[in-house]
Amino acid sequence: MLRLLITIVVILPFVVFSQAKKFLDHGAYDQWRSISKSAISNDGKLVNYSTKTNGYGNSQIALHKLKGPEEGRVEFSYKRAANPSFSNDSKYLIFEIAPDFHSLRDLKRKKIKEKDLPKDSLGIYEI
Repeated sequence: MLRLLITIVVILPFVVFSQAKKFLDHGAYDQWRSISKSAISNDGKLVNYSTKTNGYGNSQIALHKLKGPEEGRVEFSYKRAANPSFSNDSKYLIFEIAPDFHSLRDLKRKKIKEKDLPKDSLGIYEI
């Protein structure tokens, strides 16, 4: 009886904790995001950056406050956006809005002509 109890006490933690471990596979790499462009406003109160997936997907921009009571909070975020930059007086955030990656890829698979594909557009956010 004692031998059985010792065996259960020794083996049970390995069985319980081995199931909780999740292994990385190739699908996990597609979910990782990396910062591709960042900038600080001329007055030093705001920072923006663009994140991009390592695999297939849309980029995204975010705007954070650096000074004030809401420091570090996301002020503004926009999906499908890239290349953010501040105006000289730091009152506007200007960025490109790209078409959705997946819909654009589907259109290319259907062999739509390049001139008929949706184009990038301009986004302006008033701070």
